[in-house]
Amino acid sequence: MVNKSYEQAQNTGLYQKPLSLVGKYDNVRRFWEDEVTRLFLKPYLKKIRSEAAGDKRKIRIMDLGCGSGDGYELLAGTTCRDKGPESSNINILDEDEIEVYLGVDLNTGLIEQGENVFKSKDNVQFKEADFLAGLPVEEGDKPFDIYFSNYGTFSHCNDSNAVKIFAEIASHANTGSIIVADWLGWQSYEWQNFWTKDLEEDQVLHYSMSYLLSDVDGEADPFNLRLMNKSTIESLVERASDQSSKKLRILNIFDRSVLIGRHMETGEFNNYPCLLRSGVNSLLEPGERTNLSSLLFNYLPVDGFLDANRYFKHLTWCWNQLVKYVDDLMQGREVFPPGNHPVLQRAAGAMQQLISLTGEVNMEDARANIIEPQLAYQLRNLETSLQEGNGRSHGIVAVLEVI
Repeated sequence: MVNKSYEQAQNTGLYQKPLSLVGKYDNVRRFWEDEVTRLFLKPYLKKIRSEAAGDKRKIRIMDLGCGSGDGYELLAGTTCRDKGPESSNINILDEDEIEVYLGVDLNTGLIEQGENVFKSKDNVQFKEADFLAGLPVEEGDKPFDIYFSNYGTFSHCNDSNAVKIFAEIASHANTGSIIVADWLGWQSYEWQNFWTKDLEEDQVLHYSMSYLLSDVDGEADPFNLRLMNKSTIESLVERASDQSSKKLRILNIFDRSVLIGRHMETGEFNNYPCLLRSGVNSLLEPGERTNLSSLLFNYLPVDGFLDANRYFKHLTWCWNQLVKYVDDLMQGREVFPPGNHPVLQRAAGAMQQLISLTGEVNMEDARANIIEPQLAYQLRNLETSLQEGNGRSHGIVAVLEVI
């Protein structure tokens, strides 16, 4: 059923790269969600690179649930600006520093797409396999430095599967290898109708990729995806450490896509959808002006969920304050300070300075091409800075280290 659902989505043509305003690789995916993941992974990728350089070897990557090679593009596209003047490449992992990227997926069509996209790269390889059946390695296969997954891949596992895979990775890996595991968050606003106060073992959401389908494409085939929060991740990692010859340590757990997830607009799992993802896609689209009022979000609390309501009320208040402030500046209205939270104040200050400077720029549409993209980046920073790493988002990501 899961494979059929991905084939259905792929047949829409919305899995092609890139499509900017719609599809799997829209602006939000490329300039918001991927960049947030890169931001949190940077210190660990730097450590991997430094250790590999010290050992005079190249880096090995396994991507579980790779699709058409998304993990390669994300990891190889992670930048840093402290590599020194001798390097003209600001990517943390230079392509010639990667010995092999092995993408693993059970979908034949996506594997074929990936092989076509990366046919000029000898160090990019693909393998058709179901990692739920076990880590797809043979006896004698060298360990990998990074065991990567992204965009809900581990939500395809039940808890026993996840523990087994973590334990197998730990046994196969070298000390210092990292694991990046990604699930659906348990209290995302997108599925507010299905919130629970406690997260049970193997608790799932009957998920679909309806956001990629039109009326012509028909109804999306649903499938179960495991929901996750911080304490449940900690429990799974502890169980895996007990079953492995090596131990696992959690380096970080973070939320990604709190207010701009895929189902914010569908109303499939929430009675009050909001067009935030479309609005942010428009902010990031060159030459296109956005109605900023479409970015305002009225959060409606749910009885009995005090912590979640507190979190979302604060985040959406900060979000709305920044949007209103920028709108007032551009409309020439009287401007009031947007609150006293430091992140919000910094964002507002950056936008005020940018708007004042662009008034002096001789450009056909500074609003669409300079101001609106910067507003998107400031909203991204706001959401990222205020995330709590407890699954109140479309995705919750854990970074683990083998010790």
